Amino acid sequence: MGLNLAFLLSVLPALTGLAAVQAAGDFAQVQRVVIEQQEIIRVPVRPQAQQQMIRWIEQPRGPACIRQRFIAGALITGPNQVDFVMRTNRRFRARLEANCPGLNFYNGFYLNPQDDKICAGRDEIYSRIGGSCPIAEFHALAPVRRQAQ
Repeated sequence: MGLNLAFLLSVLPALTGLAAVQAAGDFAQVQRVVIEQQEIIRVPVRPQAQQQMIRWIEQPRGPACIRQRFIAGALITGPNQVDFVMRTNRRFRARLEANCPGLNFYNGFYLNPQDDKICAGRDEIYSRIGGSCPIAEFHALAPVRRQAQ
């Protein structure tokens, strides 16, 4: 019995470290949860890199809706805008109707779509501290390579 307990105590830190790595890996993915027959999507916010070789220019038009299954993550790029990074290597900027002060407080936000799309003028972004911000419009973003300095 003592040998089994000693073995368990020696591998316990490795097991908990493995669990922490798995939890961190899960955190970086868009997660769908069904609560009382209502689907909620948790979108992780990616930190912005200091020196990016590409900058993203907002196009005058964008789609009315984006498909939720293609969302890979998001970047908070201002107090009233969120850039959605898609699995298809495209980006769309959601302009919010007003400033969303609690959006950047936690590392992520929630979406509660009515169907498989997130639509401007209909859906909202929910901060993890309880506020909500309606999506006013989407704009497509085009990549432009930065000039070397």
